[in-house]
Amino acid sequence: MSSGMSPITCPVTVVPPLTPFDHNLRVDYQSLARAIDYVVDDGNASIVVAAGVEAQEYQYLDWASRKELITKTIDFVGGRRPVAVGVTHPSFKQAIELAQLAETKGAAFLQILAPNRPIGGPKPTGHNIAYFEAIAHETSLPHMFYLNQGRVELSG
Repeated sequence: MSSGMSPITCPVTVVPPLTPFDHNLRVDYQSLARAIDYVVDDGNASIVVAAGVEAQEYQYLDWASRKELITKTIDFVGGRRPVAVGVTHPSFKQAIELAQLAETKGAAFLQILAPNRPIGGPKPTGHNIAYFEAIAHETSLPHMFYLNQGRVELSG
């Protein structure tokens, strides 16, 4: 966490502002800046999540746009709250690249969603652990693991 920020105490509100898109399906950064101001100033979010809404960023943004969204979200928060960055990608190598970007840009945490299994069906727990560990070994940031019900099989 950045120096000068208050330590986080429980309970917390972790807020992933929806990423607004314009009519050309590009991120509307003016609207995003307003949304971030709202969740920080009016909503008193404890943590803001950048690029962490699975139904949008993970599915629709190209690689450069996703990295730009991470960078601009951190900039818009401006140190007023810690930022967790959603780094999930089907490839652990791409997730690591996003994690390293988040760290260099000043994120306080990573949010990692267990990725979908390419062949469908729930992924065995051991596969998720390996995915999370691969990312954890490449960054010093703390992690918030995010599991969607139905995506994880709770046996070996």
